[in-house]
Amino acid sequence: MNLNINSYDIGNAHRLGSIRREGPEHRDIIVQFSTNIIKQQVMRNRRQLKDINRNIYINDDLMKNRALLFKDARNELRNKRLSAVWTRDGNIFAKLTENSRPLKIDNNEQLSNLIRQ
Repeated sequence: MNLNINSYDIGNAHRLGSIRREGPEHRDIIVQFSTNIIKQQVMRNRRQLKDINRNIYINDDLMKNRALLFKDARNELRNKRLSAVWTRDGNIFAKLTENSRPLKIDNNEQLSNLIRQ
């Protein structure tokens, strides 16, 4: 990712969930950075991972209700009702068309209103 990250840039890191004897061998890893600047650098450069390995994802850690809203927005993206959907610092943003300005989405009603435009 062309970043210079040292061990002191990571405040905490651990795997999520418990080890299962059956099922997928991988578990998600959650990383807490010591500064927001480092996190922003990682988030800005995460697209570079798609060229290297499509099985590695870096996402914001969202609360359950925000994660469900983001899932709904991604479904609208797959159905081609939205042009782009992403998160930044726990907020969800969407664009109706490639040339439209990004709008912050806080609830399903706002998502529905955006799609109806």
